Parts: sequence; structure tokens; C-alpha cells
Amino acid sequence: RMNRWLKETAPFEAKNFDQPMRSLAHVKKRLTRVYGRVPTKRIEYIADYATASDEEGRRHWRYDPLHRTQSPLPFPEHAAINLWQRIECPTLWIGGTESILSGPRLDEWLNHRTDIEQKMLPNAGHMLHIEKPKCLAELIESFILKTR
Repeated sequence: RMNRWLKETAPFEAKNFDQPMRSLAHVKKRLTRVYGRVPTKRIEYIADYATASDEEGRRHWRYDPLHRTQSPLPFPEHAAINLWQRIECPTLWIGGTESILSGPRLDEWLNHRTDIEQKMLPNAGHMLHIEKPKCLAELIESFILKTR
């Protein structure tokens, strides 16, 4: 793992992680394919906001490419569960009913905490902030106001 990480990051070159898109229309087409439930106006906004043009007019995602690398140090599940169980503040977990991460494995993970408030957004996948931003914001705001 360390070897792979070093190869990916030293010297780090973003081009190894970023496949440019031909145009803004290409970005919109990709986003629509992935987020078919998202209204066209929102897709257009995200496409423009989340990408930038290079000198040749190609579009690149605006993100830190280092986020595409895998950590060289594994984080064992038992350690994650131990941390998860030690959280003492009010906790809200929000998921989408259509998420690829939903299912018994997620339920098992969430059941390590009995004091967590769980909410599911219908007709939403994993990227709630893209698919249901308003509903997500309302749930978060409600939770914050309730736990003040």
C-alpha cells in the first residue's frame, strides 16, 4: 500500500487522476447519466460550478486530486467502530433509499450506536447534497435546532 501511494503521490501529478471532458455539454451529459433524478437546471449549475476550462477548452473537475488516492495506512474496522461508539454528542445520520451503500452491512455499522438519529431520503442515492440538497439542508437544520 505504501509503495502504491508513493507512486501515486511522489511526485504528485494531477493528470494521473483527472480525465478531461471535451466541453461543458460533455460534463452535463455525464452528470445527467449519473444523476438522472436531478433537474436539468441543477445539473447545469453543478456542471459549470464544479468544473473549470483549460487552455484548450476542455473541462476538468475542481477538486483536490489527492482525495482520489488511497491512504497508505489501513484504518481497521474495529478501530473505526471503537471511535464511532465513543462519540458523545448528538449524532444525525442521513442516507438515501437508493444508495448503493444501503443494506445489511450499513445497518450493522449503524447499529453500533443506539443513540443515533437516522433519516432516509426517498428517491435519493449516495450523493444527497447533489440529489436532494434542500431536503438534506432541512433535516440538518431541524436537527441542529433541536439539539441546541
